[in-house]
Amino acid sequence: MQTIAKGSVVSGTSKNMEMKLTNVARTSLEELRRDYEDFLRQRGLPLWPRDDPRRQLQGTGLWRVRSF
Repeated sequence: MQTIAKGSVVSGTSKNMEMKLTNVARTSLEELRRDYEDFLRQRGLPLWPRDDPRRQLQGTGLWRVRSF
């Protein structure tokens, strides 16, 4: 996210630089996703499907309270 923000700041002077930084951010996010999936796999933890309702509760603290 910081790379995208930097790209937006730079955008006033160079659209080319903004595109480069945005692409770097996208690549970094993809690498993070793969690392997270490896983390789950190594620990035998499930990867929740996109439509799993627990994903909507992630970050709210409520997923610990609700049972599915």
